Amino acid sequence: MLGGPLARGRRTRLPPGEANLRDADVVVVNKENSASDEQIETVVGNVRDVNPDAEVLHADSVVSVPDPDEVRGKDALVVEDGPSLTHGGTEFGAGTVAAERYDATRLDPRGHAVGSIADALEKYDHLDRLLPAMGYTDEQIADLEATIRNVDPEVVVAGTPHSLADLVDVDAPIVDVSYRVAFRDTTVAEFLDAHADDLGL
Repeated sequence: MLGGPLARGRRTRLPPGEANLRDADVVVVNKENSASDEQIETVVGNVRDVNPDAEVLHADSVVSVPDPDEVRGKDALVVEDGPSLTHGGTEFGAGTVAAERYDATRLDPRGHAVGSIADALEKYDHLDRLLPAMGYTDEQIADLEATIRNVDPEVVVAGTPHSLADLVDVDAPIVDVSYRVAFRDTTVAEFLDAHADDLGL
């Protein structure tokens, strides 16, 4: 997949995205259920500009949590994958989608953030009521933990690729969001069957 319809700007210009796109036989445009028709058309147009012969598949990213009642109607602090939100240019992730799906109230960490987290929120001012998980160093993890404690949410909704609970110790329960790709026009099995020879299966 080349970025997604929610990424800001032309992701085709960023390595290795452009190289992968030029070499691709199939391109999956994912997260379409969270994007506008215009955003989807922009991504498909970018694909066609770079690789007009590629097959384009359309897909949704379906999010879920183990127990929706842990999130539904709660005051939630959403923590998303840091790199995707910051230099990756994405405006929100699976945590935000899950919080909105289950009618949680998303709390704003601005004014509660400390250290490197406060710096990130100031630098990336497009972020709306979510916290980027900046956990590369012990200091950053400590700043993340302190920020979550300062916000004092009823629940932390974690759209991070790794378990947030393994990194921070906070009073609020941490609910991990999972997501799966659901093709719109085919299934994984049908796709693999159709491309078995190309994939060496």
